Amino acid sequence: DVDQLESYAHTLFSLAKMAYEDIPPNELLTYCDALEDMMIYVFESSPEYQVNDKIHYYYLHAKYFRVDRVSLSCVLINNEGMHKYATDLIDSFINEIDRNEMINEFAGIYVGAWALKVAYDESVTDEDTGRYIERAFDYCNEYADNVFLCEKTIDLVSSAYLEQYRRNPPASVVDRCYALLLRFPSSDDLISTFFDLVEQSKMSVAEWKRRYLHDKNVVAGLISNKRTDIIYSEGLGEPEIVTTYVRSHPKVGANEPCPCGSGKKFKKCCRGNGRYD
Repeated sequence: DVDQLESYAHTLFSLAKMAYEDIPPNELLTYCDALEDMMIYVFESSPEYQVNDKIHYYYLHAKYFRVDRVSLSCVLINNEGMHKYATDLIDSFINEIDRNEMINEFAGIYVGAWALKVAYDESVTDEDTGRYIERAFDYCNEYADNVFLCEKTIDLVSSAYLEQYRRNPPASVVDRCYALLLRFPSSDDLISTFFDLVEQSKMSVAEWKRRYLHDKNVVAGLISNKRTDIIYSEGLGEPEIVTTYVRSHPKVGANEPCPCGSGKKFKKCCRGNGRYD
């Protein structure tokens, strides 16, 4: 029945999500394929079954994980044919979402797919990118309780300025994204995505602390997620001394493998404990 299908879909989605967060994403394709096989069976072989929005959400969100990882792998190969395969895969996924009536659960997946397109599709124009961003913020206003949507909207903005506009995001744009963080100040993923954008903006330490560390809920979220590295960056509360900082080791990106060898992403492992920051 529908309850059993939903439980099965949720289990596969949860496994896909855990695999997605590993590096490399072992077993991700296995779980995504199983979800897709289930959907094909339901729609083609057993029309008496009903697929509710929750089941459809699990399927689409897991497929987003797959499209993200596969397209990234294709682009890293640096081959024209593989790059085209990646952009075709992203376009096909966007078209699949387009065929559904937009609901709260689908909005973040939709925006996440736009972020991939902006990041990897060289045919995207500045005008296209601007429309994606405005539509994403419109969705954020319409579906105000969707934390994944807010995270992917900031991710879209980051991709737009890094890959499309090729310049640092201005403070006014970062401020706009900060308003999304204020909705969910305890979300670890949203915290990571937002402060990655702050770093991308090249704003001075004193300036971004003045703008983004004044809200007690944001500070509480940083503490609860063990992100005190952000609070005490460059010495919070101390006079700012301009010096040349020399790292003792290469900088580790948030989504790169953790240097400790755990197999997890840096942001999900040792970031914030001072060992590799």
